[in-house]
Amino acid sequence: MIKNGYKDIIKENENAIIASLVDIDSYILEYEKLMLPIKLLINELLEKTNTKIEDIEHKGSGAFSNTYKIGNLILKSGIKINKKMPYHPRFLSPFLRKEMIEDKYLEVYKYVKPALELSKEEVYEIYKELREDGIIWIDPRAANLGILLEDNDTKIKGETIEVKEESIGFTSKIKHKTYKKGDIVIFDVDTAVYEEDFKLEDYDLLIDLRAYNEMETRYQKEKTRSAFNHK
Repeated sequence: MIKNGYKDIIKENENAIIASLVDIDSYILEYEKLMLPIKLLINELLEKTNTKIEDIEHKGSGAFSNTYKIGNLILKSGIKINKKMPYHPRFLSPFLRKEMIEDKYLEVYKYVKPALELSKEEVYEIYKELREDGIIWIDPRAANLGILLEDNDTKIKGETIEVKEESIGFTSKIKHKTYKKGDIVIFDVDTAVYEEDFKLEDYDLLIDLRAYNEMETRYQKEKTRSAFNHK
């Protein structure tokens, strides 16, 4: 968290702070004429969540992204592995998913409580649910799941933010449903793909596939056993 009491320093270094939040050099943001729109976006998020810039929290860094908490919202910037993402009600609904510069994306969605205590069996049931709907989840781990603190919609303080699926990269083949507060959702949806679009070689050098291999093997065995029993 940025410490209080440094408002003048924050003001003087606002561009540098914005650049660090989206993990892009401030010179590049200025050159690409992105500094102003990103600054306006972050200021809007601060206003809607009644949060000060010095209270933005760094929540973590991964191999492909950085995340910051602004009030009850998450700002995530990073490289997208999968640009064509399927829709599923189990996925956390984003307010925004936009490419800033080539292969560098910015996302905004609600903060969810980490679900690290989920058992492997509980994670598998979610994996199986997606597989039954024709979606392969390539990184099925509790670390990518969260517990909803609010309904899985695009409302901020009761105000609905209109979001079109095509504007956030979702392609929909599945009926819409809204999971409610307390339900489990997948917040890292970058590693989900429709079965017909899946190519293992696209991911084997990017992601540890041990969890996927274990769950997919189990799913296929169960599917074969079920088909045999129904003969």
